[in-house]
Amino acid sequence: MKFKLLLALGLTVLFVLLPLLVLPWQERGGQPSGDAGGTLPQIQENQVNLYDEGTGETTTIPLKEYLRGALCTEMPHTFHLEALKAQVVCIHSYLLYCQNMNQNTENPASDLVDLTVNSKNWEGYVTEAQARERFGDAFQEVWDLLTQAVEAVMDQVVTYEGEPALTVYCSMSNGRTEESQNVWEAALPYLTSVESPGDPLAQNYESSVSFTKAEADAILQQAFPQANRGEDPAQWIQVTARSPAGYVTQVQVGDQTVTGGQIRTAFSLRSTSFLLEWSGETLQFQVLGYGHGVGMSQYGAEYLAQQGWTYEKILAHYFQGATLQDLAR
Repeated sequence: MKFKLLLALGLTVLFVLLPLLVLPWQERGGQPSGDAGGTLPQIQENQVNLYDEGTGETTTIPLKEYLRGALCTEMPHTFHLEALKAQVVCIHSYLLYCQNMNQNTENPASDLVDLTVNSKNWEGYVTEAQARERFGDAFQEVWDLLTQAVEAVMDQVVTYEGEPALTVYCSMSNGRTEESQNVWEAALPYLTSVESPGDPLAQNYESSVSFTKAEADAILQQAFPQANRGEDPAQWIQVTARSPAGYVTQVQVGDQTVTGGQIRTAFSLRSTSFLLEWSGETLQFQVLGYGHGVGMSQYGAEYLAQQGWTYEKILAHYFQGATLQDLAR
C-alpha cells in the first residue's frame, strides 16, 4: 500500500465528515455495473499535482504520465496484464478520491497537492527517466507494457453511490482480506472481508521474526512506556482478540490494551495476521501476508488474472458493492 500520508489525512477528514464509514475495495457479486447513478466531477482537467518528498518539489503532470509512473512503483511489471489493469484503476480511483476530498475541505494547501510521493525511494511515482535508468535494456518492453495497461483503462474508476471510492490495496492478505473498520476504525460498505485464495501461494507469504528477551523488553518499553508488564515475559504481551478474518485486533501489553496494528508497527511485522509465543528467552512471531490486508490484494489479483479473470471481475471481487464507471472526457 503507499501514499501513507495522504491515506491518513483522507481517513481523518472522513472521520470528521461521516458518523459511520463503511470502507480498498457488499453483498453484491459479479462485475460492477457501468452506471454509477451519479456524475463524477472533472477535476483539474486531467492534471495531477504531486509533492515529491525525494526532491522537495511540487510538480503538475498529465494524468497518463502519473498513472504510468505510479503503476511502475506499485505493482511488478511481470504481473498479468489484467492484474496491471486492475491496479491502474485502483490508483486512478484513489487519486480521484483524494482530489474530491481536497475540493471539499477549506484548507488552502489542499488546492496545491493531490498526493505525496517519494520518487527517490520508488514510492508512489517515478519519472520515465528513472524507470529507464533502472530497467536498462529492458526499459522499452517494460514501459510499453505499462503504457498498454494504462491506456486500456485510464477512463475507468471505481465509485460508490456516484462518488470516488477509497480503493486501497495491499501486497497480499492472509488468504482473506480484512474489514476496514478493524484497521482504521471506520467501515466502508465496499471494503469488507473476501476470500483471496491465491495469497497463500505467493512467495514470502509466511514470515517469521524473533527477538531476545532484552530486545523485546526494549521495544515494548519504547512503544508502550506506560504499560506495567511485570517480571514474567509470558505476561508482557498476549493476543486477546482477532477479527473474523484472522487478523489481530487487540493485544494486552502488561496492563495496557493496544491494537494489533500498534504491535505490527513496534516490531516491524509484515502484517497483523500473526501468532506469537515465547520459546525460552526468545519472543517469536509467525506472520501471514504482507500489508494492512484491506481492499485489493495485489498477489491475489495476479493469481485471479492467471486463472482467466478480467480486471473488471477482479475489482468486483475485492470491492463488492462498488461500481466500475466510465468517465466522460
